[in-house]
Amino acid sequence: MTLDQILTINFFNRVFENEISKYADSLEEKGINDLVKKIDKLTDLKAKFVSAFVAFTYYRHNDNYCAMDDIVTKYDDVFKYSDFEDVKDLWIHIKLLNDGKKKYDESRMFEQLKTARILKERKEFKDHTGIMHHYAEMVAKFYELQSDLESESAKNKDEYIHDALKTVNECIALEDNYSKFHATKGRLLLLQERFLDAYRKFEDAILLLDPKRPHFSQDLLRYQSYQTTSRVMLQQVRHSKKNEEQIEKINQELRQDSTKILGVFTGFVSLILGNLQIIAQVGNPLSTLFIFNGVFFIFFGVILFFLSQIIFHKKMPKLQIWLASIMIFVGTFVLITFYIFPSWYK
Repeated sequence: MTLDQILTINFFNRVFENEISKYADSLEEKGINDLVKKIDKLTDLKAKFVSAFVAFTYYRHNDNYCAMDDIVTKYDDVFKYSDFEDVKDLWIHIKLLNDGKKKYDESRMFEQLKTARILKERKEFKDHTGIMHHYAEMVAKFYELQSDLESESAKNKDEYIHDALKTVNECIALEDNYSKFHATKGRLLLLQERFLDAYRKFEDAILLLDPKRPHFSQDLLRYQSYQTTSRVMLQQVRHSKKNEEQIEKINQELRQDSTKILGVFTGFVSLILGNLQIIAQVGNPLSTLFIFNGVFFIFFGVILFFLSQIIFHKKMPKLQIWLASIMIFVGTFVLITFYIFPSWYK
């Protein structure tokens, strides 16, 4: 298309910006220099705007940020007060694109973010994926770089990311073959910590990259970097969940062991109290005391054995085995001799 043909397209239509982009990419350096020289000579405001937009897009695609800023600075007063709503609104979009290449300033960028949101919600731009996507991309960039976690923007983070995701989904529904839309969705999903979904979106973005487009290599490297980040974060989450499950299993075993120990000691205390009551009531407390001691040694030896089994998980040290065996033996000896030689205990 020629510039005259582009002038006939509705400026609010996404096709207009696409044709501007194609025309800018078709120009050589001499062609863009000639176009820039002609801008001031044009008397028709819309023709002047189209030419300035082409020049700005050419410099943007070639990463000439100084020239971009020169175009915006030079023609700001001309277009921002235009009587044409389409020119005035698109000029806001161009200024937002230009500001995105400047040094990051959190408070300034948040104000630009709010402006971009207002712009994309204009009914005239409801299907303009360029303006819609730029807003979603600004949200992703802003919250990736945000450092002030107590600011107004931080408090509204979830709401902005949710709105940006909704917006980029609308962009994908309108142009599902544009890799940048999928990459921006991946960045927003990454901010929501939906790492698997983000990984898959970056995969889609890489597959849809057009090798003929400007910045193909840079975009490929950037999307692969985001994809790697998604994979690493996903692995960390899975590893963390696995550790949490192992810790919970250990805690559960400890709770079970504590219950066993508590049950054993409760039984032990009950036995002691019960035998003390018997001793107090019988007429021959000395004999009863020996019986009690025999039972006590056997019982305590068994307790020592089972506690060691619980604590050391069947790897019982020899010392505990010997102590438990001696106590069981002593208790058994006392009980046997009591019945065979009862006179010893009178």
